[in-house]
Amino acid sequence: MNKREVLIVDDDIVFLKLVLSIIKQEGIKAHYARNGKEAVGILQKRRFTTLITDLQMPGMGGYELAKIAKELDSDIDIVMIADGMSSEILCLAALTDVSKVLVKPVSAVQIRQLIRD
Repeated sequence: MNKREVLIVDDDIVFLKLVLSIIKQEGIKAHYARNGKEAVGILQKRRFTTLITDLQMPGMGGYELAKIAKELDSDIDIVMIADGMSSEILCLAALTDVSKVLVKPVSAVQIRQLIRD
């Protein structure tokens, strides 16, 4: 039985539902939040093996969320999803101990590969 649990955080409901569906098809328990504040509330109540979060969200962005998630659980793997790639994004990802950065549009194949790794 798979004991992995994933929290997906994105303000784009279509993308959120797509990722949620793909992860559940892989037999992994998945939860979601529509923003960073909601995600922090969930992270304070339960542990996850992986956090997949959008970089740019209203209110609390992905970097701030990643920092809080690591403070709550240093073992959580964090995947950041960005609209583009830059040296600044990579630098901030390294500073917040992000495991991987994916660039939108993200395919179903990328999500499956990410979850299987």
